[in-house]
Order: sequence, then structure tokens, then C-alpha cells
Amino acid sequence: MRPIIIFPLAWFLFPLLARGGLPINQVPAPDITVVQEGFSLIAKLPCISCPFFMPHPGKEHKTYWSKDLRDNVLLLNITMTPQSNYLLINGQKIYPLPSELPKIYASQRSGDISIHDLRRMIENEELDFNEKYEVNQVEFGISYDYALFTLAGSSAIVLHFDVIGLFKDLPDEKVSLALDIPQQQLLEVVLLQKPIISALEPPTFEIVRADLVPRDEAAINHTGSARPGHTIMQFLDWDDFGRKGSFSHGLLYGGHSFALFFDSDWIIMIIAISSMIAAAFAIYAIYQLCLTFYRDDYEYAQQGKAAASRRTKGEERMKDRERAWEDEEKGLGVVGIEELRAIRRGHLAGVTKHD
Repeated sequence: MRPIIIFPLAWFLFPLLARGGLPINQVPAPDITVVQEGFSLIAKLPCISCPFFMPHPGKEHKTYWSKDLRDNVLLLNITMTPQSNYLLINGQKIYPLPSELPKIYASQRSGDISIHDLRRMIENEELDFNEKYEVNQVEFGISYDYALFTLAGSSAIVLHFDVIGLFKDLPDEKVSLALDIPQQQLLEVVLLQKPIISALEPPTFEIVRADLVPRDEAAINHTGSARPGHTIMQFLDWDDFGRKGSFSHGLLYGGHSFALFFDSDWIIMIIAISSMIAAAFAIYAIYQLCLTFYRDDYEYAQQGKAAASRRTKGEERMKDRERAWEDEEKGLGVVGIEELRAIRRGHLAGVTKHD
């Protein structure tokens, strides 16, 4: 099916262009719908053998899911940024490819989605997934094989975008689908660099062509390492902080967890408990310091008393010796120390020696 170019005035012409007189809300959209020439288009990528998931609202805001085998497609919104220096797929930069591979989400729709429904989705910006998808929506995280080529004799850049897996967490199951069927198609986008006006300006591009093309036989098995010139993004190996297990992922995840911790109520409780422990420790330290000073003063006083007592006893012994020497000089005879002490206490009437 040839691409359809959509301009604002063209919306009013669809009833006249509808085949078989179908009303506009029943005209199927083509595989490639050009929204703005060279700038924006929508691709319907058939999801061969994929079950079609349908949400059904239930009680208490719960969503129930059913699935059948009707034909279904993944919608890819291919646009250039306003400055035309980046190519986006569903709101994520895909060329030039960032070092941190982008996580891309795609909307699953019935294969016969109408031009009317596609127009409504474009107007409501339902094809850009800058935020995480909600569980009650029909968007899937995708794994993809990405490759760039150049055309001989041309400056055009050919980009191949091959969806190789779908993932979604449903309330009752985790959906993981491998798109490894040979008949599965891939998206081919041809970019052409615009003339450079100033050397200070970054290169800009325009979308020359987009189409769905068959897979290469070597592209069917994506379980091994990427082929030369190809980059494989496995959806479950990446999260918002980069590739899981890498050094940069650990730094970003650790910083994010640290910020969330300080933004939680737990930090208030921990600060309060820590403050109480610190206050109790400070009070105990002051008590021990005061007790040490008191013990030092008490021991110093006791040592002073003991020293004074020793000095007093020493002085008494010296006086007793002096009296003994004086008595001996006066001819009173030798009087022992113990006798002198007894005399002083009044226990003896006196001890003298007469000629």
C-alpha cells in the first residue's frame, strides 16, 4: 500500500477518497502515513503471530485483559526534532544513537486501525511515550536491532529498525514475546543531510523515505552478539539508569536511592533517634568528667591528710629523741623512747638515777 500524505485540508477529502464509499471512520490507515513531508510520519509495523491484548475496565478501577489472534500492528511515530538534528521514534532519540540506548515503547493496535483513529491519536499526542506506560494501556516495551548503512554514490543514510521482542507487566502475567518469525518486517528510514549554511551549526536532516522491508536471514536470531554494524537493545537489560550491571548504572541508581531516602519520612525518625542517642552520650560524658574531677580532688585531699599525719608523727619522734639526748646530758641516764612516751602519758611517776 502506498503512503498517504496527511495535511490539515486533506482530512476533509478522505470521505471522497474512501474506497467502496466507506465512511472515514472505517477507512484503514496505510502502512506508512506521512503527517508532514520530510518531518513526520506514522508506520504500522505488523506484529506477526503476536496475540492481541485488549483491556477491559472492571470494578474498583481494576483492568482485566483478554487476548485473541486477530491481526495487529505496532505504531511507530517517526519524527524529526524541531531543529531537524535528531530523529525520534515514539518520542525517543534514535539517530544519532545516544550512548545510553533509549527505552522505546510502542502502542499495539488492531491491524485495520482507521485513518480517523490514527488522526485522533496524533492530535492527542498518544504516540509519544516520554514517560513510562501505564499498566492499563496497550503499550509494550520493545527490544530492537538497530543498524545504519550508506548508499553507494549518495550521502543518504539508511536506518534499519527491527523490533525483536515485546514486554509488558500485566496484573496476572508478565508478557514476553520474541518476534523471531522470518516473515516479520522491519522499518527502513532513509535520511538525507540538508545543506550546511554555517560551520557553527550542527548537521540537520530530513526524512526522504520510510518503508517496511523484509528481514535479512541473518537477522532472525538475536540471542547472540550483535552483527557488525548492528546494535541490539534488549529491553530487560536496561532501565532508567542505563545498562544494568554497568558502573554508571550503579552510580546513578545509588544516587537516586540516596535522594529518595532523604526525601522519605524514615530520615526524620532516624535523625530524631540519632539526636537522642547523641544527647544521652553527651550527658554521660559530662557525668564521667565531673566524677573524674571529684575523685581527683578527694584523692588529693586524702593524700594531704596522710602526709600531714606522717609529718606530725615524725616531728613527735624527733622531739622524743631530743629529750632523750637532753636527759642523758643532764646525767639522768639513758631513757628509752618508750619510757619517754610513757612519761608523757603520765603512766610512770618518773624514772631517775641517783648517785
